[in-house]
Amino acid sequence: MDEPFSAIDPIARGRLQAEFLRLQQEIRKTIVFVTHDLDEAIRLGDRVAVFRQGGHLEQIDPPARILGRPATGFVADFVGSDRALRRLAVTLLSRDDLEPPRTPDAGSHLGSETIGSEVIGTPSGRVRVGSPLRQALAALLAQDRDTLDIYAPVGADAAGGRSGRVDSERDHSDEVPIGVLTPVGLHAALRRSVAADNTATSGASTLAP
Repeated sequence: MDEPFSAIDPIARGRLQAEFLRLQQEIRKTIVFVTHDLDEAIRLGDRVAVFRQGGHLEQIDPPARILGRPATGFVADFVGSDRALRRLAVTLLSRDDLEPPRTPDAGSHLGSETIGSEVIGTPSGRVRVGSPLRQALAALLAQDRDTLDIYAPVGADAAGGRSGRVDSERDHSDEVPIGVLTPVGLHAALRRSVAADNTATSGASTLAP
């Protein structure tokens, strides 16, 4: 697919990108998607290949590694000085990043329970395993806290349910707390994202520029 959304207005483009991701999850076919838009590349690609002039391949890696560990100066310049912020959107929370739940009963719904002087819960919305770090950091800052409860659906597997893009509109009433995210966990997730094995995966691979 050669720049299929390049001439479309931003609102329609965002909707088409979301539909592209939905279809790709459904059909499970590898797609080569060419774009000059870095934000589009890291949103849509499981792996991103960066080329310089003349068709020379500079780096091919998952988006988080492209942003967190550029292989060359050309790639560093291409992804820009704000790449650290972009990493928050493409690094997903893993259960391994969490500390044990700080509740008497890890299988109970927390709601707004108070334990000692600490209020447990996420008034601004629940964050799940598999959510981007950007969502978790925003929730931490909104609540002025240094820990955050992370949830998973009842009966979820060890990974906390389906990983990947998260549907923010889903009903969270059937979820239970599975752990606590701290700043240490945030940093661990960022380190993990750049140390991940660069193994080819089936999915949408985006080429840029």
